[in-house]
Amino acid sequence: MFNSGHDFSCVILTADGRLLAAAESLPIHVMIGPDLMTRAVKAFHPELRRGDAFLHNDPYRGGLHCPENTFFKPFFEGGELKGFAVCIGHIAEIGGMVPGAFCGEATEIFHEGLRVPPVKTKKAGMDVDEV
Repeated sequence: MFNSGHDFSCVILTADGRLLAAAESLPIHVMIGPDLMTRAVKAFHPELRRGDAFLHNDPYRGGLHCPENTFFKPFFEGGELKGFAVCIGHIAEIGGMVPGAFCGEATEIFHEGLRVPPVKTKKAGMDVDEV
């Protein structure tokens, strides 16, 4: 679905969240938010390790809107954080008041659907069972 709808983006960010490279994608994905989302990941999880991975879709921490799910994976060289590989993809149905999460009658963020702060989905390459 992501590929046929072209509603995803893949980017590489520097360790401080600046855009380093982007695949052909949707400009709105890469021009708004990745630097804020990177800071949010670091704030929630200050000790990043090789093999960690994160899921995030919180609009109040740099995301676009709840259906834009973002996956982060930090990468390192010689033990030093060098940057993040990031994939942003639109998942149309995440709960909420209406299918697709575009509700003109929404009065709060939870009407869009599930809101996920930066959650560690992998720790040192292993799935985080609680997630």
